[in-house]
Amino acid sequence: MLVRFACGIALVLGSLCAAAQDRVLIAVPAGFDFESGATAKLRKDCALADRLGKQVLASVKQRLPGADAIDDWEKAADLPVVRLWITQIQQAGAAGGSARADPLNRMGLRAELFEGSERRLFGDWRASSGSQPGEAPCRAFERIAVTLGNNAAAWLPAALRTSAANRAAAEAAAKDAVKEPSQ
Repeated sequence: MLVRFACGIALVLGSLCAAAQDRVLIAVPAGFDFESGATAKLRKDCALADRLGKQVLASVKQRLPGADAIDDWEKAADLPVVRLWITQIQQAGAAGGSARADPLNRMGLRAELFEGSERRLFGDWRASSGSQPGEAPCRAFERIAVTLGNNAAAWLPAALRTSAANRAAAEAAAKDAVKEPSQ
């Protein structure tokens, strides 16, 4: 009997996950979570917001073929939406507060899973890449975008499952609260 109950729960959660995984929206382009005059030219020249957003979308589509891009995440209704934020940009050679120049290009990404207007979960990653001699910095940031896109794509299925389980538990608790007579 306990096995049947566990299988029933697994089927319900599995169907919720499958429904959630069929349609997930990625807000493209990514936003910037900071302002920096030092990186404004780099942001523009390398089109970092578009590049990172498209890379995350491509990586997510490999795992969840129903994923699609959306430019205004508030129009997603009840579909799950992942908002992307670039949290750090540092070009190789920048001192970064120390006397020695940093030999690596660095970028950070935060992904936030929203359902409706409610933020459910978030993930946060950093990646770095060295520049090859004579290589433009945009090429190094392309490699970083691939790494960050893969990280976000690996995180998203588990985030969707967790969100669906949390939502199902909240709905069950709400139904139980209605069933119990208040005294």
